[in-house]
Amino acid sequence: MRQSFIQRNAPEVIRRALRGVMPKSIRVTAAIPHGWSVDDGPVVTVSSDGSPRSARATSTENVRVNVYGKFEPEVRRVAAEIDAWLLNPHSVGGFRISPGPFLVVKDEDIKGWVAAITVAASSTKKGFAR
Repeated sequence: MRQSFIQRNAPEVIRRALRGVMPKSIRVTAAIPHGWSVDDGPVVTVSSDGSPRSARATSTENVRVNVYGKFEPEVRRVAAEIDAWLLNPHSVGGFRISPGPFLVVKDEDIKGWVAAITVAASSTKKGFAR
């Protein structure tokens, strides 16, 4: 048998963890839900932004968390709270989260605002034999 190692799915783990701590009024998804508008309230998306480092048994994945909403102060507040939560070592089990860029901009496509947080999620890979 040969031992192989597979990268953990950091965005999925973070999405699941965020769903457990975010208010029910804020949806946490992989992409903006079809038909969503800023009038529906804030939405948070969590997706991969690539894997800049990978070795046989470890990897680092950039994870982008976007907060979309109608008003800049609300979007900024929600994003800042998520950023602080992510950087707490006890928030996301199995990963070491390192800080990255934080940006808040007006988004004409959605007629509202978006705050983008990027973090680096490092972990050991999952081993399995085949």
